[in-house]
Amino acid sequence: MSDEFSSYVLDLAIRLGNGEQVTEEEKSFAYSEARRRAYRVDLTKRKPKPTMRLGVGVIYYLRFCCRIKIGYSADLESRLQAVPCDELLATEPSRPGLEGMRHREFADARIPGTEWFRETPALVAHIRALRAGIAGRPQRERLIDTAAAMLYTGRDRHTLYRWAKEGRITKTFDRGRARWDVLELPAAVPGCPPPPPPPIRDVRIVDKRGAKGTP
Repeated sequence: MSDEFSSYVLDLAIRLGNGEQVTEEEKSFAYSEARRRAYRVDLTKRKPKPTMRLGVGVIYYLRFCCRIKIGYSADLESRLQAVPCDELLATEPSRPGLEGMRHREFADARIPGTEWFRETPALVAHIRALRAGIAGRPQRERLIDTAAAMLYTGRDRHTLYRWAKEGRITKTFDRGRARWDVLELPAAVPGCPPPPPPPIRDVRIVDKRGAKGTP
């Protein structure tokens, strides 16, 4: 965002957070301007088609009830008929060792002894990145500041911090300022593209154990 627009969004977010009245014209301008400046990423892309050519291996992500399964199949259509499934969330081309790598990547959410996982912010963001076609891009490119996160979600600062405390989203830090992964955030307006991230600097991530590192 430009400095002028960032100041406008911050002022609007503060007013919303303080319970002050904001006109529909102000909201409309902010949303339309955020859309214009946002990444050209469609987070509402159609769900992946389950039909795959026999012999072409994929890693699939499917939801059943409140759990997500990460598995491999060379015949996804048949696999979906054999496994309990409410929704196919995403797929990615397989390569040697990728399934095990994904299982280790989200090991903290894994149901022991199974290929089923709890829905965590990191796993949800990864699936959304696959669906948007940006899974290979650095996570830091998806970080936005608190003012933009408040505008994007339509929630105040306290709600964002409460969600982070509850483990529903992840709060990271850039030189002492909170940053949020836009792919973990629910959009206030369905289909609204994410706001652009702040200028990329030396982003340092603080995990729940307090360890620091660059993603």
